[in-house]
Amino acid sequence: PVTDLDDELVVPLKELAERVAQTVPALAETGRRWPRLRVWPYEREGMLLLLCFNESAFEPVADVLTVHGGGKLTHGCRYDAFGDSLFAVDVVCRDKDLELSLALAPGESKLFILSAEALDAEPEPVYGTEWKLAGPWEIWARSNRSQTAEKVADCESEELPDLTDWVTARKFNGTILYRTNVEIGPDQGGVYGLSCPGRTDCGAVLVDGVLAGRFLGAGDPVELSLSTGCYSLELQLPVTPVWEAGDPWSALTMLPPPGLSEKPVLRRREV
Repeated sequence: PVTDLDDELVVPLKELAERVAQTVPALAETGRRWPRLRVWPYEREGMLLLLCFNESAFEPVADVLTVHGGGKLTHGCRYDAFGDSLFAVDVVCRDKDLELSLALAPGESKLFILSAEALDAEPEPVYGTEWKLAGPWEIWARSNRSQTAEKVADCESEELPDLTDWVTARKFNGTILYRTNVEIGPDQGGVYGLSCPGRTDCGAVLVDGVLAGRFLGAGDPVELSLSTGCYSLELQLPVTPVWEAGDPWSALTMLPPPGLSEKPVLRRREV
């Protein structure tokens, strides 16, 4: 029991946290406190790697990340593991500290690499004005058991429907398909980035029935080369079947609603 301990050993948790903070200064910190932001530093071959993860399911992170004592590592880039690519990021030097911009969507992670010499990195893509794909949308469900698809809903409203009740009532195990048409006008052809705002897990994008790319969470957009014309667009999102696991803990697993929470958007790439 706590009452049996020496009074000098009993320290409130808040005071203990303050003592630890004074004893072990943070290597990297933001301007304001983000309760769900996690930053893990790793040193490798003279470089500093920073894995930043936003654990929040709802709140995005937008701040400046200050790295203390990294003054010699004046070059920065971001590693996209999904596409196995490096993108250059701006690093500001302030005495012995470094600053870089940090923006994370809910559930998003980014890996930054700070080095003394510049790595072979591409410029970060720059996209133009956001264009929401209003639809109309058709929503289908393809079962893993039968491999057949059935229509779930037609959506012409502003918001996509929540499919939670439909999925749970059928103990659905398969893939949700979102289908619409996209028309690119004259002189509007180019490379477009397709993003899924809001809460998103993972999925695939098909254009005219051909796989165009995959996305993981709210990371980099899927790039589509679209010339003037009309295209059929399909987004495929798998559903995690917790009721298929068969263990007692599955019933306690809290999962976000299945499918898309917001309509996808297109942005034309400028750089």
